[in-house]
Amino acid sequence: DDRNKNHEEDCRTIRLKETLAREQRFTFGDGTTRDTLYSVVGFSLADGGPGGLVGVIVDITAQKEAERAARRAEQLVADVTGHLPALVAQIRVGLDGSRAFTFVSRRVEEMLGVARAAALSDSEAVLGSVLPEDRPAFDASLASSARDLEPWVHEYRQLLPDGSVRWMRAEASPAPGADGAVILSGYLADVTEARELQREVKKAEERWQLALDANNDGIWDLDAATGDIWFSTRWKSMLGYRWDEIP
Repeated sequence: DDRNKNHEEDCRTIRLKETLAREQRFTFGDGTTRDTLYSVVGFSLADGGPGGLVGVIVDITAQKEAERAARRAEQLVADVTGHLPALVAQIRVGLDGSRAFTFVSRRVEEMLGVARAAALSDSEAVLGSVLPEDRPAFDASLASSARDLEPWVHEYRQLLPDGSVRWMRAEASPAPGADGAVILSGYLADVTEARELQREVKKAEERWQLALDANNDGIWDLDAATGDIWFSTRWKSMLGYRWDEIP
């Protein structure tokens, strides 16, 4: 166990007259168990025989508790963001325009096929797969948000490792950081299906309008719930109105 291991280390330190430092938990006289930094050096007696240890024990309980609290908080954030349907991220934009992710949720691996560690070590692991034709507008919009401290909202296309292309929507709020940098905190969502649905709705509306234009009948529509009334262009012309005279 740890007690036997520590005893062997202490004996070796005395025998070789070495310096030893380790973190160790001690139970104090008041019954509390504390985290300590145990630092000693071995010494010999005048006759050359093993003498003992001399050193210090520093109470570092508060520091270790802070470290444990930070790890718990980090794990909580990872657990929460890892189950959201979007990728949560924080990116630092330096005065020189450099970019570095300071946080990315685990969803980066599922959504973009990029390892979390890779994204944190090099932002181009994520940004480098923005479609080349979309990259200039992407860079310009991000730089503008960082410069003006205005919310960042941008849609663009991302090339995934499997060769598919997905539409992404990025939204983030900027805040001043250290050394003149700007920190943008927000999320990235896959909006491919939503954009396809919008395109289908638009096509249906265009087909409907073509059908109305080809029809010689005037058509109107009343929304019973809101009371809104819509009139076709043909209906207006039949009654002697211009197309823009009635909403």
